[in-house]
Amino acid sequence: MHLPSTVTHPRAESRSLLSVRHVGTGRALIMDDEPYLRKLFVKHLSKSGYRVTTATNGHEAIAAIEQSLMEDDEFAIAVFDLSIPGAMGGQEAIAHIRKLCPNLFAVASSGYSDDPIMAEPLEFGFSASLPKPFAISALDVVLETAKHSAA
Repeated sequence: MHLPSTVTHPRAESRSLLSVRHVGTGRALIMDDEPYLRKLFVKHLSKSGYRVTTATNGHEAIAAIEQSLMEDDEFAIAVFDLSIPGAMGGQEAIAHIRKLCPNLFAVASSGYSDDPIMAEPLEFGFSASLPKPFAISALDVVLETAKHSAA
């Protein structure tokens, strides 16, 4: 059973957004414990114009954010897996990261569609949510949202 990849855009609007491939710039941070998902993100975001850094847990993500601030090369967007077995997940990581980067476009990602963070990401410190499994076109919609919110 597949759930809709987004519930915030009307069908007609989604079609028009999905027909345009996202092009971005800057840095992207991907935090996910699944190697195949990190590779998918890196491949797609690199082709879209981003320089991608990956992390397998919240501690690595926080370290990457801190390093980017020291280098004055902040991330434009970050995607956080909410559930990292045995390690810090996205919800705990974003609490620390928001203190460092209050304006970062942070995306919550999870396969647990009933997680309240996925329904109300703004309430938990995220800018948007991306339910798993997702289509690349759904990722592009989120990336376009980030691009327009930064403008």
